Amino acid sequence: MSQESNNRNESRPPRFGNKPPGSGDDPNKVPKKGPKFSIYWVYAIIFAVLIGFQFFGPFSPNMAKISSLDFRNMLTTNSADVEKYVVIDNKKTVKIYLTKEGKTRYEAKLKKPVSEDGPNMYFKITSGDAFEKEMSDFYKASPTVKEVQKYSDSEKDWFGGILQFYFQFYYS
Repeated sequence: MSQESNNRNESRPPRFGNKPPGSGDDPNKVPKKGPKFSIYWVYAIIFAVLIGFQFFGPFSPNMAKISSLDFRNMLTTNSADVEKYVVIDNKKTVKIYLTKEGKTRYEAKLKKPVSEDGPNMYFKITSGDAFEKEMSDFYKASPTVKEVQKYSDSEKDWFGGILQFYFQFYYS
């Protein structure tokens, strides 16, 4: 009798896992081997989604890039085209909002569809204070140019904040 049970064990493939014999699975069935789960896959997916949002998502509106000289020329030729501009201090950027007339006029020049509600154009600056001084000098040198509303703001960088939190949490 012991020889029969010994022969049965030799003909069976080895069991994998912690399942006890007789748990309902076919003992002759070889278990499937699939890819192992790793937490790094989750990190990679989250990272890819954040990169996608940063470049293609709702946080990056459709704006045309111009130069500060182009901006001053816009104000000189027809300041009614510019509704307002916002100086973003922490990103060293000026965002320009156009009026309806300005949108129709500059859409053809820029060869890019102009967004309806958001900022329409932008350009980089060295610093907010230097740009404000440039603009005050510009308005003094051109007294016929009507001043446009200006605002100062700062924007939160979601991607940078999440990366900073991750590295502080992971490496501490």
